[in-house]
Amino acid sequence: MLILSVLATTLQGKFEVKAQEGAGYKETVNLYTLTTLPPANRKSAVLNACIAPLAEWEKEQREILEPEIKRQKSRHESEKKLIDDMRKKLKLDGDSSALIEEIANKEAELKAPENLPRLFVNDITPESLASMVAEQKNRMSVFSDEGGIIETMAGLYSGGNSNIDILLKGWDGGYLRQKRKDRELEIEPLLTINLTVQPIIIQSLGSKKAYSGKGLLERFLYCLPKSKLGYRSNDKPHLSTKIRNDYSHKIREVLNIPYQENPTILTLSDEAYLEWREFQNTIEVDLRPDGRLAICQGWGGKICGHALRIVGLLHVAQYGSLTSKIDKDAIGKALELCSLLTFHAIAAFSAMEVDPDTRDAKEILRWICDNEPVANLAS
Repeated sequence: MLILSVLATTLQGKFEVKAQEGAGYKETVNLYTLTTLPPANRKSAVLNACIAPLAEWEKEQREILEPEIKRQKSRHESEKKLIDDMRKKLKLDGDSSALIEEIANKEAELKAPENLPRLFVNDITPESLASMVAEQKNRMSVFSDEGGIIETMAGLYSGGNSNIDILLKGWDGGYLRQKRKDRELEIEPLLTINLTVQPIIIQSLGSKKAYSGKGLLERFLYCLPKSKLGYRSNDKPHLSTKIRNDYSHKIREVLNIPYQENPTILTLSDEAYLEWREFQNTIEVDLRPDGRLAICQGWGGKICGHALRIVGLLHVAQYGSLTSKIDKDAIGKALELCSLLTFHAIAAFSAMEVDPDTRDAKEILRWICDNEPVANLAS
């Protein structure tokens, strides 16, 4: 999940995926993922290893661009000061039209300084995230190994009232206009979110007022792996330098694919399309009221689109931008992963208790367990 999220960070906005050439329906390649493991499973170490190439790239860009950006900021502040001084010379009586016109021209020519490129953040509020997306040309990622960001996004500092439109729109680049007292933003955000947190976070998600009934939880891919604590041999070799270097090189390689005015469209080959359609038909049956995805129909309705996003990432990781046709092997890997993640999603939504019937049944079961002597007497 982490490596897919790193790939999504490097490629969001560069590629989109269509099941068939000429079709109107398409998917972006950004992802929302949530993985849970108890403490001491080295979540932080794995997270840091996976995002290391992103952090290194940011550091290099900062060293290269920071001097020029500081110069731009200095010029910008000086020009603003000159304009302020000119405005002070305006006369309340008499003709100041020439000076007013000169001030207007200088303000029109005033260019805001560029921002240092940022690929990801760890902890942020929805308000600040929207501002950062605007600064970073509509693209940003969130990587966190702490549950605090769930609370922050849900309105920790606003009494549980949080505007999560940036998270909803960031799923597919939807248009967002945000008006505040001191600013107005117009953005088409593309977000990648990777949360690697403790299992208790899953259980608390369904109770968050900010998330409930808005479709945000249905946008995540969930992974609930079994903890290996107590069963580790502690004699495994360290990850080799070659693997680390190869991974870093691959991430740099896809990072260097340039952004274009319009994303490159990837499409499934005929054989790959048939496999995807077969998966789609299977999922459709699972979405019925008596199907296994009835507990999370909203999530199940998106998993075929998730498959297209994942296969787009796998395809570009392997071939770069050399070919836009996705083969059968790649879609097979993506569909296998999505099939496995379906079981995890069912478990996750069961733990969240977002389904009313499941929640009621668990309440009845809890009551029976708490009142077992009474229940036996009644029988």
